Amino acid sequence: VIRELYLSYNQIAGEGAKYIASLLQTNTTLTVINLDRNEIESTGAQYLSDALMNNTALKKLGMTGNKSDSCDILECLVRIRSNTTMTKLTIHDNKIEEKEAPQLGDAINKNTCISALDLTNNQINHHILQYFINALRNHASITSLNFNSNQIDDQGVQCLTNILKTQKRIISLSLDNNQITDQGAQYLSEMIKINRTLRMLSIRSNKIGLQGGHCIADALKDNTTLKKIYLSNNQCAAIETVCEIRSDEASSKINLFNRRIQDIDLQYLSHSLKHNTTVTDIDLTHNEIGDTGAQYLADLLRTNTVIVFGCFGRVY
Repeated sequence: VIRELYLSYNQIAGEGAKYIASLLQTNTTLTVINLDRNEIESTGAQYLSDALMNNTALKKLGMTGNKSDSCDILECLVRIRSNTTMTKLTIHDNKIEEKEAPQLGDAINKNTCISALDLTNNQINHHILQYFINALRNHASITSLNFNSNQIDDQGVQCLTNILKTQKRIISLSLDNNQITDQGAQYLSEMIKINRTLRMLSIRSNKIGLQGGHCIADALKDNTTLKKIYLSNNQCAAIETVCEIRSDEASSKINLFNRRIQDIDLQYLSHSLKHNTTVTDIDLTHNEIGDTGAQYLADLLRTNTVIVFGCFGRVY
């Protein structure tokens, strides 16, 4: 009985993959197939994917170095199904197609050992994201999600935050370098007001402006469990600084020179600095601060005697 089949470094393309797929539909003894370094493209990968839907015997499939990202995803799919000791699933720098997402989501849902899911840079949009959200609904083990550098927009954030309002297991969520705007920040803020499980949220390098930043800052006021929040490289400089202070990662000198800081920004900033002893110097020159903002700063300096407001060496 043949249990392992090694065909790496050949010239197998779509037609050859079709024959192997036909074999997999009826074979229940093969546990290992290695097709590394062949010429299988997306059509061939689809043949194999269809065959694997009803094949539970195959435990290892090698598809590295073929012509389609789908081959790498397929290899990963078999690994998820068969590896009962996997605690972290990492898929980086591929293109997860919508046709592949249902099988991946189903495999993740059934592998209860996975506690961390890292899907960085896979061109995931809100349609594809939905399949992974479905996998999370009743998953007992996943506590960490990383969807950095994808194509997740506000609609995707809405779907994700809806589940996080009731799901009590996720403690870490990373959405850096996506397409989140003020509307997405609004969805996140609504989740922050309700969720008391999340400990870390990273939304760096998105498109969040002043309105979205203020929504998040308001939501953080009554949330004491979200200890680490990262907002840098957005369009809301003061709130980015507020988040750094909250996360205990602010430097002693904060440079907010010419960052369009307004009076309302100083309300949030002064509140975060009220009992902070790490920050000693702040540059707020060339902003949009009026009388109300000056009042916030004056109130701050009555309780915080450490901070000095300067211009960091600039001469006027």
